[in-house]
Amino acid sequence: MVPKPGAGGVPAVFTRVTPDGKDYGDEIRDALTDLVKAFHKDLYEDKVGLRADPAKNLHDWSVMEGPPKASKQVTDALYASNYGGPAAFPAMTHAGGNLIDQWTDEESRNSLLTDAQNKAKARDKVVYLINSNCDAVNAKHGAVASNPPEKAILDPIVDSSVSDKTKTQTMLDLDIGWEGAQLEGVVYLQRYKSQDADKSKAKEENRAQMWDLFQTCIHEYIHTLAHPTYQTWAQSFATAGDATRYNTLIEGFCDFFTLNVRKAMTIDAPIAAQVEGPYANGNPPPPDRSGVYPSHAQAEQVVSIVGIKNAQAGYFGGQTKLMGAA
Repeated sequence: MVPKPGAGGVPAVFTRVTPDGKDYGDEIRDALTDLVKAFHKDLYEDKVGLRADPAKNLHDWSVMEGPPKASKQVTDALYASNYGGPAAFPAMTHAGGNLIDQWTDEESRNSLLTDAQNKAKARDKVVYLINSNCDAVNAKHGAVASNPPEKAILDPIVDSSVSDKTKTQTMLDLDIGWEGAQLEGVVYLQRYKSQDADKSKAKEENRAQMWDLFQTCIHEYIHTLAHPTYQTWAQSFATAGDATRYNTLIEGFCDFFTLNVRKAMTIDAPIAAQVEGPYANGNPPPPDRSGVYPSHAQAEQVVSIVGIKNAQAGYFGGQTKLMGAA
């Protein structure tokens, strides 16, 4: 459930200083600095002002519910036999309470936390970024972020990233503006419209947003399908301080199944209409711009060992012993 040492030309063991003289800690710190700056601008700074006029700048929920409904349809078409059929999980709707505005919800949650709790939450975000977005640095050094030697280097870096209230709030801002999330069967997302003054361009950008949301919600819906026993097994790694294996079980496996849906689905006229809503213009769907978590590679390695049927039984059905759980 961790990157294979020596695979693809990376070091077979953790190498703190690579032949080019680069130190692992320094490279992680630099990567985090760049990531946080870019994410904060894109996800928070460029969006916060738009909250002042929701009617103008945010999509209506009636529009936002189209892509998640289509995501459920294409996912159920492939995997519903593993979890009791399409009716086993409700459609994602705002009125139903399982489709929520991420920005508003995060601000509300954070307001109820103590300073210490907010700092702990911000610290978790830094650890998440190291495991999910610093894969190039980790691969270069043959590093597994949760292993003791690497963790001893990373802990002071993580701590310094939330060493005061300003830094802590910056990390919390990333969660506030994060494009999609899932927790306990509820999907959280953003609702921003295109700000292009050209109405035709804005309509096309909004249409592309709906397709992006469709792709994102395949991933988020599959998160909701993870069996509680599977989630408990994954959480046991996080509780033990092993964020890397936790990331593989939660994000890596979710992306493994997400990619399968994307490859198998058929985008017919009803699905396209469901996704595009009022922004339909008769053009074909734009290219898929969604990415994947690096840990999907580790999920694929696990599946190659345990088999796809056992992986599905473990993830969707909670039969985690078939995947190697104790």
